Amino acid sequence: GQNIEQSMNAVGGIARAIFDRLFKWLIEKCNETLIDASMKKVNFVAVLDIAGFEIFEYNGFEQISINFVNEKLQQFFNHHMFVVEQQEYVSEGIDWVMVDFGMDLQACIVMFEKPMGLWAILEEESLFPKATDKSFEEKLKASLGKLPIFLKPQSKTDKNAHFAIAHYAGIVSYNVTGWLEKNKDPVNDTVVEIFKSSSSNKLL
Repeated sequence: GQNIEQSMNAVGGIARAIFDRLFKWLIEKCNETLIDASMKKVNFVAVLDIAGFEIFEYNGFEQISINFVNEKLQQFFNHHMFVVEQQEYVSEGIDWVMVDFGMDLQACIVMFEKPMGLWAILEEESLFPKATDKSFEEKLKASLGKLPIFLKPQSKTDKNAHFAIAHYAGIVSYNVTGWLEKNKDPVNDTVVEIFKSSSSNKLL
């Protein structure tokens, strides 16, 4: 049996697994219908959405995942839009010193992606059977605590928040409760078997 929290995590895991397979199926269909057979096939669809940054009363695993993606998208947008524009200035003979606007977000992105960065620590702790939210929090603070963008929690609505990050869009306080379990993305075996028993299911 499972408790309510475990059941909710299992529902989320199934939903994400279905979405992942459905998205890949959509990519395959795009490749089949939109790309010339002689062209190299791609494995992604580029959708630029920089309006989804989230700062809520309670910010957990979902919010930090969304905000990280938006950090990357904003850097991509800044770099490509402004660099192209600046190259146009240079081609027209305008006296201009090139500025890499995308670097404004680099410190935060590096904190997430570097070896023993936030994502690496989360993955490592998720593999330890005895790891807890507390041990994860302590490891984050020990590894990242001296970085200028890794701050003490500043939330007025979540007094139990564990840390804050200075994102490009603002400072967000995060609560790490349940991150390890959510990162494991548990998929309920019984539900998977039900899917497999279907004669017309293309998701598996």
